[in-house]
Amino acid sequence: MAESEDSVRAQVQRLDIGQSVAKAYRVAGTDSFAGLDINGISAHMRKTLDGAVHRVRRRLPERDYTVETGQFFTRSGALTVVAMVTRVS
Repeated sequence: MAESEDSVRAQVQRLDIGQSVAKAYRVAGTDSFAGLDINGISAHMRKTLDGAVHRVRRRLPERDYTVETGQFFTRSGALTVVAMVTRVS
């Protein structure tokens, strides 16, 4: 089965050194995230990107990537959780 050009793995594979691919989860408003497991959301997103990086590294072992996560508030007060892959070599 052919892989989509938009798959996370395909996006990671196309990265040049210094470029990144990010996935974000936006939680609307400050009241909606009070009961959410933000660390769990972050870990799930990181796991998804870690899997894509692992598959690319098997095919292209000379490349190196970092996977990082973080959270920030938008101007409208929404919390956004982000996981990002960056090609470093």
